[in-house]
Amino acid sequence: MSFSHRLCQLGVLAALLGVAPLWSQDATAAFSCPASAAAGALVNCTVTLTPSNGVTITYMDFHIIITPNASSAAVDGNSSNADCCVNWADSGNLKNNTRTINASTQFPPDNTDLVIYWAPSSGTITGFPTLGTFSWFMPSAATAPASYTLSFQTALANNGNTSLNVATNTATVSLATVLNISGPASLAAATEGAAYSQTIVASGGTPSYSWSVNAGSLPAGLSIGPTTGIISGTPTAAGTFNNITVTVKDSANPKASVNKTYSLLVNPPITAVAPATLPGGTVGSAYTSGNISVTGGTPPYMFSTSANLAGIGLALTPVAPTTGTVAVISGTPTSGVSNMSIPITVTDANGATGQGSVKLTITGIGITSPAPGALPNGTVGLIYDGPSGVSLTAAGGTGAVTWTISSGLLPAGLTLGSTGNNNTTGTITGTPTATTTVPGPSFTVKATDSNNISATASYTITVYAAPSLNAPANLNPADVGSAY
Repeated sequence: MSFSHRLCQLGVLAALLGVAPLWSQDATAAFSCPASAAAGALVNCTVTLTPSNGVTITYMDFHIIITPNASSAAVDGNSSNADCCVNWADSGNLKNNTRTINASTQFPPDNTDLVIYWAPSSGTITGFPTLGTFSWFMPSAATAPASYTLSFQTALANNGNTSLNVATNTATVSLATVLNISGPASLAAATEGAAYSQTIVASGGTPSYSWSVNAGSLPAGLSIGPTTGIISGTPTAAGTFNNITVTVKDSANPKASVNKTYSLLVNPPITAVAPATLPGGTVGSAYTSGNISVTGGTPPYMFSTSANLAGIGLALTPVAPTTGTVAVISGTPTSGVSNMSIPITVTDANGATGQGSVKLTITGIGITSPAPGALPNGTVGLIYDGPSGVSLTAAGGTGAVTWTISSGLLPAGLTLGSTGNNNTTGTITGTPTATTTVPGPSFTVKATDSNNISATASYTITVYAAPSLNAPANLNPADVGSAY
């Protein structure tokens, strides 16, 4: 089958289907419009018409149809409301034209499409391909995700003597959300000398965004990322910095921009904790130090200490973990201490750290060493831990100290005694006579002062059997000079 025969068949098929064959197109119309526009904004578009080879167009009546998509608000065709068809300009190409809105064709039966009807009264179209520019308003009632499709339709051409077949390349204009700085409402406080980072967030408009500070100034050491909107750096001076105007621009043409004004507080470094001396407490009675506060830094704070507070029954905790502005030392003391220095490290919200210390006195007795747990092992038949045994030290309290085993038992052969001024040292001495389990069973030592205030500590001692030597009763005889 020849190529010309194939074309003929295609033309017949097109006629049967009621469409024009591709090669019968007289011209191609195309739109150039912005991809998006804000509600109520003027949308500027250009329509071009490119005649096919050998086609001459001297006159044309045409429609521009703006069709709302899905549930988008209709474009208002009422000329008094002026949502449509304003500012037509032919740039010298469409001569002596007039513009009308034809009431009968303005809305099809579904009452959604807007038809702009152009009918030149006289003259000749010249200077293709630009047919003209026109503007219309994105409906002020439009809400996301509204969009509108523009298409081109001819009525008559060449003084009404010709019906043209024009292929249309449509354009879609979507409702643009308004550019906005959506957060944060305020900037988090910074700390002098500590790394800082705060992200400013934009929404709407046409990404990507560019950022700047166009009024006021950020504290020395800080800057805003021009493409990220992140304020970062390490501030070098404390103070309150007001009227910092952050500007974001989008990528639309022309660019949209919006400003937001902030204040930024830069706190001084952490320099101290207070009070220097805490209220005193008593062994065996519930204790709370009162608030330990911080000078400098940015809350919330985290508090920590290297002091063995757990060893005397106390702990350092923030009063309100979510805000963390103060801490307390609390618990029920198990040991007495005098002017115990408690170093405290404070870490603020920006990671800055500072140190201070407080002093604490707990009235009453306490077993300060050794720490509760396993004591040195013993061996059956051997003096326990050398001639003096194991010493336990009591601190605080009043008068002489009495040492007892309040629960459990010492391994067989060992006894608890005391020595030193006011018997402040307890001693475990003796010679074990039997093995124990491994580890040895637990026992609790109790130290009681003359006011009957006591402290306890639990320990274990593991006793092993003495080593034994397995040897023959008699050795074999040996000969001088011979290997043995």
